[in-house]
This record gives sequence, structure tokens and C-alpha cells, in this order.
Amino acid sequence: MMCGGRGLRTVGVLAIVASAMGASAQQPFDLDPSFRTAVDRVYVSSILPTPDGKVLASGLMRFPGEFTDKRLVRFLPDGTRDPTFNNSGLGQGKLTAWQGGVFYVATTQTVRRILPNGQQDPLFTEMNLGPYFSSLQGGDYHVFPDGRVVMGGVHQLSDAARGFVGNYCLCWFSNTGYLDTTRIHRKCAGSLDFFHPLPDGKFIGSGSTGTYDDQSASDIFRFHADGALDPTFQANVWWGEAFGFLPLPDGR
Repeated sequence: MMCGGRGLRTVGVLAIVASAMGASAQQPFDLDPSFRTAVDRVYVSSILPTPDGKVLASGLMRFPGEFTDKRLVRFLPDGTRDPTFNNSGLGQGKLTAWQGGVFYVATTQTVRRILPNGQQDPLFTEMNLGPYFSSLQGGDYHVFPDGRVVMGGVHQLSDAARGFVGNYCLCWFSNTGYLDTTRIHRKCAGSLDFFHPLPDGKFIGSGSTGTYDDQSASDIFRFHADGALDPTFQANVWWGEAFGFLPLPDGR
């Protein structure tokens, strides 16, 4: 089959453009052979790089020659385990940096604060050891600059003096890990699994909610900084849930 000169030139230009695009797209994804971990299985659920080039990892990690899983590990810049870190069972979920090298990590039920050496911070109590609170199912969480925490999921409260008795899906904690008795905890028909802060101080969240504070609520909904439902946002999603959110500059 014969092709005209114009057709050949067009094909040639397209081939050059495609080749250039392919080269530029692949470059940022080249494997870094200077970083190698020895994790055999099972999964890593959250990664937090530190300013000194090390990497915190939370999940369920098994290493060669070992018979137990680690839930919280720190890797050196080359990917080997940091022997100065308490590689332990203190984590498994989302990692959040705080201040002075201290960080927070979610477990399957609660949130812990961890010191730079991997030890649990004794100034932030194990949540279940405080009064009025018993964890059932852990969910997402947010850490405020002063160390306070708001946590989702579904949990049982027994603060009868302030009227919080039963299952709640959004619970507030002081910067010492105790249930914050100055805040209003929120109820759902199900659980609040994921939520994300918005630039205006509100949050957008998702879960098997059904109702929120006895009001009909979509499985994707927005709430105010104090946890109250924002009825001006109606996503009308009544099945399933979202696992991540990206706020846009125009408010969408």
C-alpha cells in the first residue's frame, strides 16, 4: 500500500511525540535500587516519611525468618529496619505526624500517640483506659495542632451525667487521650469510616451512616467543625462509601 508524503510526515511526527511523552512519563517512576525492604507480606496501610530520610510504616508486616507480624516499623534511608526503633504491635492503621517527631497511629479500634523511639507516649493514655469510653470499631481520625483527636468508627459511651450513652460514630478526645467531656459526640445509624478536613474548618465524611444526629444523612455528607451535620450539602449517596477526598479551590 502506498502512502502520500503528507501521511508519512504525520505518522512520523506522531511517533516522535509519542516517544517523547513515553520517555517523560516513565522517568519519575524509575525504581530506586538504593532502597530495599525485606517485607514478605501482608500489607502496609500507611507510610510517613520523616525529615531525616527515614520512613515509618504501619500495617501488618512479616519479615524473613520471623514468625510474628509487626504493625509499626521504621526503615532507614536504605530500607533496612531501624534497630533503634521499637518495631512493635502499636500500629496497623493511618499515621499522622504531630510535633517534635511524635506521631499518631490508628489501630483497629483506637488511636495512639507514639514517641520518636517507637514507644507509646505515656502522656496520651490508652483510650479504653479512660472513663466513659469503650471502643468497638475504629474509624478515621483527625489530629488538631494542640494534640486533640476526633475519631470516627462506632464506639460505646457511658457518660450519663452529660447525656452520652450508647453507640456514637464521632467522638472527641483531649490531648491526653481521655474522652473530651466538653464536646458533643455524634451518633450515626451505622459508622463513620472516613473523613477529611476542608479549608473552611468543616469536614467531609463517608460511612454507613443512614442517619446522623437523628437526621437523614447520605453515605457521603459534610459536617461542621463542632461535628454538627451541615444540611446545605446533599450528596444523596445511599449505598457504598468513599475512601478518600480531595477538596478543590472552588469549594467542590
